[in-house]
Formats: sequence, structure tokens, C-alpha cells
Amino acid sequence: MLVKPSLRVNDERGGYDVDDARSLQLRFGQIFTQPIRDAVLKEKPEMISCVSGGLMYGDGIVWVELTGKRYAVKTVNIPQSDRRPESPARVVEFVCNADKHRIIVDALGDGAPRYRAWTKPHSLMDKPDLEISGGKREFEGTGVCAYARWTFTSGGATYSLDGPGGCFESTKQPPAESRGSLEVSLPGKADVNWWCR
Repeated sequence: MLVKPSLRVNDERGGYDVDDARSLQLRFGQIFTQPIRDAVLKEKPEMISCVSGGLMYGDGIVWVELTGKRYAVKTVNIPQSDRRPESPARVVEFVCNADKHRIIVDALGDGAPRYRAWTKPHSLMDKPDLEISGGKREFEGTGVCAYARWTFTSGGATYSLDGPGGCFESTKQPPAESRGSLEVSLPGKADVNWWCR
């Protein structure tokens, strides 16, 4: 199917544009639901509405425009009943880009946080090297010294992340670009610490 950049999508939340092939690929199932595909495939030629420069399928569900010598889908209007229910979205609570690791802490709403870590140079698109569910979120300090702390345990190891904020002694100030820290504690070994950028 040819799609004209940018594809306009309208649903009950409002409208948005899909400007590139990768975004379309990631959202294809949400945009071109089975009822929308059926509306196009089952439309009889004599039922297609022709308008200046384009075609309309399924009473305006899909609009196609002439682009040069070809036709391409320009707009999809998703009926409210066609949207698949979305699973609750995870909310990113903290991101740590340390010297050797990339860590993302996220959670479903107010639920228990999840820890995912990738050892550099692995990409965030790869499967995480370590994933721990059911962590703990706390808030430490007060006033200008307040900060969030996330703690996760797995196989005897403890992974602690401190978010931005907090107060430090003048001799232990974090680097200027720091937005938190990561500490890994293993039984019988010295703790290892990294600053998050």
C-alpha cells in the first residue's frame, strides 16, 4: 500500500501525522485495523466516491489522493469502535546513562518500578542485559535536598539509583553534568558507583 507522507490519522483522541516509514511500521496495526482494511477491500468500484484529486472509501474512513501518476493513502479516520484497547502505558521514571551502562526505570502508573539495563555498546533496541521487576521507590531528604531513590535486588546483588537532587558535602560534589547515580552492591565485594548523565 502506498502512503503519502505525511499520513494524517484521526481518532477519538484527536489527529496526528505519521511522517516516516518507521513510525508507520510501528503503528500500522493501530492505524490500519481489520475493519478499516475490510472497508477498503470490500468497497465495490461503483460505491467509491471520487472527489477532486482523490477517492474516498467507507464513508470517509480512508482518503486517497493522486500523487503524480499514482494514488496514495493520505488520511485515515479511525472510528471509535475500531480502536483496540491499549494496555496501560509504562511511564519512564528515571534514565541513567552511566560510563558502562544504560538504565531505564519505568512503571505502570503507581505500580512497582522495573529496572532494565544494557551494557554499552548494546542498543536500547536490543533485549536488556538485565531486567528486574518489583523494585522499590522511595523519596529521601526534605526541601531542596529531596530526591527519589529506586532499589532493585536480583541474585544477591542490589542495584540502587538516586535521582537528581539531594545535598552533598562540599568535598563530594557530583560532576556538573550529573543527573543522579547508580550503585551496584554484591555480597563480599566493594560497591561500584557511577554517575548518571
